[in-house]
Amino acid sequence: MFDAQDRPLSLALLPGGPGELAVVRLKAIPFALPQPPSPGSSISVRVDRGAQAIRVKTDDASPAAPDHAVLLDTRQLNQPAVSITLDADVPVQRPVTVSLAVGGDLSHWQDLTRKVLFRPDQGAGLLGSGRLDLGGEVLGGRYLRVAWSGAPASMVTGASLATSPDPVPRRVTVAAKGAVMADPHHVLFTLPAGAGPTALMVAMTGRDGVVPIRLLGRAAADQPWAPLALASVRQGEKAALLELGDGGWREFMVEADTRSAGFSQMPRLDLQFTPVEVLAAMNGAAPYRLAVGQTKAPPAFFGMAELATRPGPFPQARVTDDGRDVEIDVAIGKARTGLAPRIVALWAALIGGVLVLAFAAYRLANDGQPQEP
Repeated sequence: MFDAQDRPLSLALLPGGPGELAVVRLKAIPFALPQPPSPGSSISVRVDRGAQAIRVKTDDASPAAPDHAVLLDTRQLNQPAVSITLDADVPVQRPVTVSLAVGGDLSHWQDLTRKVLFRPDQGAGLLGSGRLDLGGEVLGGRYLRVAWSGAPASMVTGASLATSPDPVPRRVTVAAKGAVMADPHHVLFTLPAGAGPTALMVAMTGRDGVVPIRLLGRAAADQPWAPLALASVRQGEKAALLELGDGGWREFMVEADTRSAGFSQMPRLDLQFTPVEVLAAMNGAAPYRLAVGQTKAPPAFFGMAELATRPGPFPQARVTDDGRDVEIDVAIGKARTGLAPRIVALWAALIGGVLVLAFAAYRLANDGQPQEP
């Protein structure tokens, strides 16, 4: 960051994520789901060809409903919910789609999130993270419903819910360009060196119905693929979210289930980054300019205690971009010099367009002495 005379200002990175977390244990209450609706109207088509006649009949059936569900009583929670980890005995080598919904009267529900849980081997942990992010949802005065299919009714016995009084920072979503669809069942891409996204979003762009997918990663081309997460991409629905984990993966493959026809065209890929907050000593002349993405700029962050004599809160300012669409190149087979990881940690969250900066304003008084912010 520069002042009006192009002098750099002193910067410090603020701790990311919510502050102190409180974990609440919740007991699962069995909850009988209503019967699914009867199939809709049917369509019958007759094709006559000479002496032959062919008749095709289709039913406009509703999507398959979950088989089982439990309730979690969250009415007394007064802090935003950060995430939830289910106490779930997931069957071995059987993907189980779990969906969360919230409601206040046990009859009307608002969908929150969905995730595929998968246990690769007996005694092994769940593939990827078993945690479901709730993004600061306020659950007070409402119930949380957990529903699933393809597993026994006794699969979920409880949950650990993490809450925080601090706002949950929203992830920054950046479009990915350059991925390669090798065939209808395989999409390949490579991250630039130092890039540290937290999740991948995959959205269907064709008319392909439902396509189960799994995400695989590896650190280099000479290493085997490691399974990271599973999800299902559905036509006309929002993108599936797959957590990337912290395994240091550089190369990724989105693999469509071979039981399906795969993708008829390239799906949309977006990367999610954790936002960054910056503490800046505003001891120069306005206006101030924020510059990001300079590959030769060395990281020069101060410790937070070196800039601020009190813990905050600090005055805040919002910085907006110039309206240009921003993408990150994930093409395979390119030289990946990229940026230093600590630089990417700063600018990757800025390129989404909006960043909230926390400023500690060290102004000069009339006598030339600094004042407390």
